Parts: sequence; structure tokens; C-alpha cells
Amino acid sequence: MSGLVLAGEATAGSITVAVELTVAPGETVAVLGPNGAGKSSLLRMLCGLLPLATGELRLDDRVLDAPGSRRFVPPEERSVGLMFQELLLFPELDVTDNVAFGLRAAGASRSQARTTARTWLEQVGLADRAGSGVAGLSGGEAQRVALARVLAPLPRVVLLDEPLSALDADVRASVRRQLR
Repeated sequence: MSGLVLAGEATAGSITVAVELTVAPGETVAVLGPNGAGKSSLLRMLCGLLPLATGELRLDDRVLDAPGSRRFVPPEERSVGLMFQELLLFPELDVTDNVAFGLRAAGASRSQARTTARTWLEQVGLADRAGSGVAGLSGGEAQRVALARVLAPLPRVVLLDEPLSALDADVRASVRRQLR
């Protein structure tokens, strides 16, 4: 089956997260639960920041993590984009270079990465902030920059940890449509 398949568990701090999950291509899945239930740990498992202790994680036909067979694909080689609840923008980079970061890490030239980043900034309604520093952004603007940074490299899987929480109602509806 193509898509994302996870059957395994990992330990994060004092909790063990055990998951069986299958997501078909194009499918959207929301994970709900109280604070401390392991939602963010699940996202970290999927993107490779929290290795599995047991089980297997596959994306399409590629095994990303299988401790039993000593297979582990590092996060930067997974085609999985993660937007943390804490946006983690780079304060030393302007808005365009924040969005271009993943593209540059994947080998795109600076010029091509910046061109693509500006296209994504247009998509999220921030073309006018392209040369701005991130310190001057509102919470909603920073959230849209982080979202554009995750989407720009065109990952196979997009993981979003409360991606719309800082957006006002009008912008939230627009971003939700763009995500679909």
C-alpha cells in the first residue's frame, strides 16, 4: 500500500507512545487528545526526531524506521515536513530566507530557493513581508511564514502541530483552503 504506515512505539520522557496508523495519499488525519497524551511525540516519530523502539514506519514502499532490521532514515532524507507549535523561525534570516531554508538544505541554488520562497509567500499572503526580519512579524504572520517554509520543499507528508492557532478567523479560513 502506498501512503504512510506506522505500527510501533517510542518512548519520550516518561511516556511510551504506541501507535497503529495508516494514512492514504491525499488523506488528512487529525490527532486529538489532552495535553501530555503524546500528540507531539507522534509527530516527532513520523518525522524521525524520535526513533521507534519497536515496530516499523513506511512511506510508500520505503522503510523509514525499523529498529528490528536496524533501518533508520534521518529526518532530512524523509520528505516529511513538520511545523512545530513553537514556530522556530531563524531570527538571523529574513522572511524569504526562512522559507527558502529547506530548499537550500535540499540542494537548490540560492536564487532558485528564493524564487520559490517568494511564490510561497504570495500563497500565504505575505509577499509584502519578503525582505522583513522575523522579529517584526505578528504571531499570525510568523505562523504563515513557518507554514510556507514547511510546504516549499513539497514534502510527501506534511505534519502540522496546531498550525492555525495564531491566525485570525479570515486568515484561518484562507490558509485552511490553501492547505486542502
